[in-house]
Amino acid sequence: MAGRGRPLVGWIIPVFLAAAFFGLLSWRLRNGSTKSVPTHAEYWVFGIASRLPPDEAIIKKIAELVPPGATVASNEGLLLTDIRLKMATVLRSKNPHSFRPDLFEEDVTMEPETLEALTSATSFIRIQYISTAPLRDAAHLRFLPYLAAALGQMTRGRAIYDPISQAIWSADEFMDKIKADPLIQSPSFHVQARWYETVNECRAYTLGLEKVGLPEWSVGPVECDEKTIILQVMQAAAEQALEGQEPPYEHEEFGDTFVIVPDGLIRDKAVHVDIRRRRAV
Repeated sequence: MAGRGRPLVGWIIPVFLAAAFFGLLSWRLRNGSTKSVPTHAEYWVFGIASRLPPDEAIIKKIAELVPPGATVASNEGLLLTDIRLKMATVLRSKNPHSFRPDLFEEDVTMEPETLEALTSATSFIRIQYISTAPLRDAAHLRFLPYLAAALGQMTRGRAIYDPISQAIWSADEFMDKIKADPLIQSPSFHVQARWYETVNECRAYTLGLEKVGLPEWSVGPVECDEKTIILQVMQAAAEQALEGQEPPYEHEEFGDTFVIVPDGLIRDKAVHVDIRRRRAV
């Protein structure tokens, strides 16, 4: 009996260790992956700058842009000297490919005015904020748009591009967007639900959750005639996530309640989302 016990123990231990390893791996994929994405927010200010303005001048311009009652908090102003914030001037003469409209993401829609602004720009200022550690607040969500607007006015910027949400505006449009929401409290300022359609399938996905350290979402394939309802539900849930709410997310539309649950597994840089309809009785 003793002779048989040794091989049995030797066989059980590797199996137990393997099960523990894959169990831990599965737990990390389901529970840790949604929290392990670096926070990444970014803006490109297209204009004619050859160098960055001094920090003191930037702070002064931001103070001029912020309306009464929407002052820049101390934790936001400190971001200008935060090592996680990087700013650089990119010259067309050295990086011409960065100015080509055809090389932007497919989701980027350009109006003629914005296209012309890109054509005439000799440079852009790249504002990039990346944090691998979880943030205690979302001060960067408000400060960075004001920083982009200020640099635009200081360098004759004519277009502002958000590569995370894949949106581009003329400088005037961007400033109007800030004036309409001076506290930049609306989650729709930062995150958008988008639609992807081919002859074979339809899908929905988000752009912008990365700004708060969450992976983007994807759902599909779905019925193509459900585009309106799925985009509305995805947008509402993504805004809840951006505001810090925990899943499951709920949204009422057309008299029904929709429950949205990210499954925690990252596939193709996005987390799959389950959408379930809870019909009203």
